[in-house]
Amino acid sequence: MSAFHGRNVRKGALRAFLDAVELGLLPRGSHLLVESLDRLSRDRVLLAQSLFLRIIEAGIAIVTLIDDWSYSAESLNRSPMVLIVSLVRMMRANKRASGCLGCPQRLRRSAISSPGDASPEVTQIDR
Repeated sequence: MSAFHGRNVRKGALRAFLDAVELGLLPRGSHLLVESLDRLSRDRVLLAQSLFLRIIEAGIAIVTLIDDWSYSAESLNRSPMVLIVSLVRMMRANKRASGCLGCPQRLRRSAISSPGDASPEVTQIDR
């Protein structure tokens, strides 16, 4: 189920988890384990952050297994920089999913690797 367009929030296992959170079936202090934040959402940053905060405000900690980070109301209040780190990771996940992460670097590499060939991505400018 795609996390890029938020389908995973509307149906599937994450939807079932969110329903259980909203119905109060999961006790505060429970943990949601995800490989990384991009598995939770790769949607636009504000939507991803809203989902992230909705889970945390319900008393559920989000644990990312790839880097062993734990995001909870306590950790975010204790160190607000953690919220900024999570936001940057959500931004990166969205850019990567939309194919934009590293676009300028790819264009430069393409221009350097084939300076005589014009391509749709690179327009060579003679000075």
